[in-house]
Amino acid sequence: ASTTDLAITQSAHTGGLKTITDSDGLLKWNGHNLLTYSEDFDNAAWTKLNFGIGSIPVVTANAALDPLGGMTADRVQLDAGSNGSGDYSLLRQVSAFGSSFTRSIWIKSATGANQTITLVATSAAKQVTATAEWTLVSNDGGSGQQQFDISVGGTGATPATADIYVWGAHVYRSD
Repeated sequence: ASTTDLAITQSAHTGGLKTITDSDGLLKWNGHNLLTYSEDFDNAAWTKLNFGIGSIPVVTANAALDPLGGMTADRVQLDAGSNGSGDYSLLRQVSAFGSSFTRSIWIKSATGANQTITLVATSAAKQVTATAEWTLVSNDGGSGQQQFDISVGGTGATPATADIYVWGAHVYRSD
């Protein structure tokens, strides 16, 4: 069954998580963010990677106002060195989720100019644009071991550099 079936029952408890129960009366899942340190991109849970001539991403914690007005948005500077095949700069968190999931994150350009980055959800890559305003972007992925990447370079489809603010990464079931 999917969470779009009419027979689904949803409930939420004060101080608790929302549950999804199917028509068979069995609990299907308990909705919550499956990422750790989803607002702390300088934490070791987020691996900073480079390939080819790309540079390790630079993360500055609490560098800007987040979408809710707190000072918790992190600055991420990515530099792939080129946008050629094999040259990447990326920030990644990997977890074993097991089913179909959607990844989302708030992004904003740190320079004020539009900047294109790639969000990778396991095997599904999607180019998104960071603008001068906070934007919630998302990407769906497959099942099994899941990765959430924020990257530039590698395909020629994105510029070799990006200077963005990020906040509120989220992974949740999308089936």
